Amino acid sequence: MELDRNHLRRTAEFATAALSATTSRDVAGLVRRVRHVLDGDEVHLWSMAAEGVVEWHDPEDRPTPLVDVAARRDDRSLSISETTTAFTVVHLVVRRRHHPFRAPDRAVLSLLSPYLLAAVAAVDLHAAAGSNGPGTPLTSRESQILASIAGGATNKEVASDLDISPRTVQKHLEHIYGKLGLHRRTAAAGWWSEHLAAG
Repeated sequence: MELDRNHLRRTAEFATAALSATTSRDVAGLVRRVRHVLDGDEVHLWSMAAEGVVEWHDPEDRPTPLVDVAARRDDRSLSISETTTAFTVVHLVVRRRHHPFRAPDRAVLSLLSPYLLAAVAAVDLHAAAGSNGPGTPLTSRESQILASIAGGATNKEVASDLDISPRTVQKHLEHIYGKLGLHRRTAAAGWWSEHLAAG
């Protein structure tokens, strides 16, 4: 299925913004972009973790309670529900009032969602890192790599998943160790699990 040039441009802009997200405000901005890219009337993003439910919402909207994302399965509603880390599940709901979503809209959502989920995970990790000592926040790519390592992936597997070289993965790990004040892979994986779980 071919997407028009406008969809592709907006998707590329979204991906760029998502990869630099480090704060809740950045994620709220991504919610606003989802509304724009998908021409939605309502966009709601929630994350559920051990410490409870957080909603990142368009600042122009008022926060709404978490709804059962499976409850609306019509052509005016798009949703995803994905696990971003071992401790966090993210729900996204996009709704329209007057016209249905079509196949290209669903294709665009499938392109946007990995970047959105990575941004949420990065913000969670930055918050944990900020409360536990690193002087410089982890980048989005460092967060991705740390999450993969904590999940048991090897450098070669991470490199293959991210389409980079194993040497680049190792350099990212060295930067992560420096930011976290750690020296070993197992310690970094343990830090990720402990501090993300604690929120």
